[in-house]
Amino acid sequence: MARTLAFTFITDDGLIIPTVDPSAAMANITAFVQRLHQMAPKACELRMLYQNPGDYVHNDTRRMSSLITDLLQITGRFVYSLGHIKRPVRLDFSGVCHLVHIDYYQGLNDVQIVRLARQCAQTLQFLKVYISVGSVSECSDISGLICDNDGGYVQYPCLRNLTILSRRWAPGSPRSVFDNAVPFPALQHLTIGTGNPFGDDTLFRGNAATLESLNIEFDWDTVTILRDRQVFTHNSHPKLQAVVAWGNRCIGPGGFSTAADYMQFVLSIGPHASERKVNSFFSDRLHPRALALFSSYPSIQVLELQLTNFTLSDAVALIKSLPLLSVLKAGYPSLGPMPDGVTKAGLSEYFIKMYGLIGKNFRHWHFIQYGRATLDTVECVLQVALICPRLHYIAVRDEYDRGKFTKLAKEVISSSPFKQHQQRLESLIPSGYWYKYATLRECSYSGKRPLARSGGGGDDSDDRN
Repeated sequence: MARTLAFTFITDDGLIIPTVDPSAAMANITAFVQRLHQMAPKACELRMLYQNPGDYVHNDTRRMSSLITDLLQITGRFVYSLGHIKRPVRLDFSGVCHLVHIDYYQGLNDVQIVRLARQCAQTLQFLKVYISVGSVSECSDISGLICDNDGGYVQYPCLRNLTILSRRWAPGSPRSVFDNAVPFPALQHLTIGTGNPFGDDTLFRGNAATLESLNIEFDWDTVTILRDRQVFTHNSHPKLQAVVAWGNRCIGPGGFSTAADYMQFVLSIGPHASERKVNSFFSDRLHPRALALFSSYPSIQVLELQLTNFTLSDAVALIKSLPLLSVLKAGYPSLGPMPDGVTKAGLSEYFIKMYGLIGKNFRHWHFIQYGRATLDTVECVLQVALICPRLHYIAVRDEYDRGKFTKLAKEVISSSPFKQHQQRLESLIPSGYWYKYATLRECSYSGKRPLARSGGGGDDSDDRN
């Protein structure tokens, strides 16, 4: 039984629906929707895609509004996608107040989508909106989501998943609207792009006990708000398990003076989170002080760091400090400076004597840079594999790098000290494709755990989902 109604509207000479007698057109729309409802009585989702080759003025929006409104009466989920459209389509959503899911990218007038969300505030469980550049000012900024026409505040008691994205906010925004309002009391998954759209802690009020994942692009204003309002204090968010931090805009003049300071702030958000992604590029080697911070957060199981200068010593120290670490996504490591009196052939033995075998839960290592695979990086990865006997899967994102990595690894494995572990190390060599892992709960949270693939060696059958 069909559960999704999907439509693609292709305009012709500026008209969405051919010009016909208005009364006949409306009757046809009603009959069409009734027939659809008979054919798909359990349909719960309406998906729309506009493909518009030009910059047209749509002069038949009354009938299009009627069609969409009628369709929305028999569904609860609205997914609106942009094809190629330059001028927003203006549709009338009056009367639609029962939706549980709105996923909007672009193409409507932003005032309309904010109003539609507000109309459905009592039933919405999922809301994703992309606000156009500069258009925020047209709807008295994004605060229109929680501020009705009479100046009162709107609450979303059922909303679990909220994503607010924009390339930038309009001048004068963000601004505070209500000092004590709790608009999102049941929020579990929050994604904020391009800084905080409100001038205060509005998004975080009243949901400390329910918030499970946070995906946020930091700027210094957002950092200041979170600090001043003491949003994330120790044990304030007991269910927060996934934290994704983006951007470098709060490092430098007027912000954090060092990457270590920034890292310390990010790690303090949800100190017991098991999944972390710090999607900020550190061009210089991450200071040892920053790496040492991870030892205070032993609950981390999945970690992604956009490091571009990562040494063997760094990798060993990081893995050792995180006893539960299962998945690491980072840039390529290098051997780095050699310890005094130690040769390449004796590196793994040196680290094993210092630390013993480490990473008893470390299974997956993903390399997310492009064009950086070298003999040095391959040797470093294989040295770590000897120190971490539970490692059984290596992934290389870039196709060219994958081929280069594989070729170099086969050559290196045939030499000492790797030859005596040849069978296991060959099982680690990346296969011919990039395996996309759901390792972090991103903005469109799915609830799926990381996928795993056995690469041979060890008792790994329990890793597969």
